[in-house]
Amino acid sequence: MGLTTKRDEAAYRDYVVAQLRLAHMRVRLLLNEIEMIGKALKGNLIEPDDAVAWLRSVNGLEYLIPVEDELPSAAMMSVPEGAAAVLSQPS
Repeated sequence: MGLTTKRDEAAYRDYVVAQLRLAHMRVRLLLNEIEMIGKALKGNLIEPDDAVAWLRSVNGLEYLIPVEDELPSAAMMSVPEGAAAVLSQPS
């Protein structure tokens, strides 16, 4: 029975390592997407609303823009109307 437990433990360890590798790849992919969005926006290839929509499509918006409830009211006032509308849409 001790051998089975060690095998189960090793299999679980291998599974967790594989999941960590997968998470690492997903984070790198998201980072690459964010870099591409930034370069496209900086190079005037896309509009800010397009950048926000692109971020939303790759689930990156939550890492860059705080939830509206967390923003001070003055900060929301400085957001352009079009961007505020895009930001307020559910993901």
